[in-house]
Amino acid sequence: MLVLSLCALALAGPPAAVTPLADAPVRTHPAGVARVQVLSRGDNAFVARLVLAPGVTLPEHRDATEEVVHVLRGTGTVTIDGRSWEVGPGHTLFMPAGALVSYVNGPEESEVVQVFAGPEPAAKYDAWTVAP
Repeated sequence: MLVLSLCALALAGPPAAVTPLADAPVRTHPAGVARVQVLSRGDNAFVARLVLAPGVTLPEHRDATEEVVHVLRGTGTVTIDGRSWEVGPGHTLFMPAGALVSYVNGPEESEVVQVFAGPEPAAKYDAWTVAP
């Protein structure tokens, strides 16, 4: 019965809240060193595609909610609460709420999927410029 219900849902089409990737706006950092494409933003979660320029550094910061980042391409060094790791494609990072985090991107552009457990930390992207 469950399989039939899921099939019926799939045939009915996506719910109104689904935004195709091609339609999601892209915002650019004021210095042009990063782009973010917000894929979903709700009351309890935020998901985005974040692209960082070669060699860019994200200075130490703390976010109010947990964060998960999955690396799609590129390499770099992440430091979380004083411990550092080299990361690359296929790595998934977990940052607890309030953790002290910094990141140094490698020599190539990096692309990650970023998930916040709450939309508050993503408010920093609201000031970035929306690409035409």
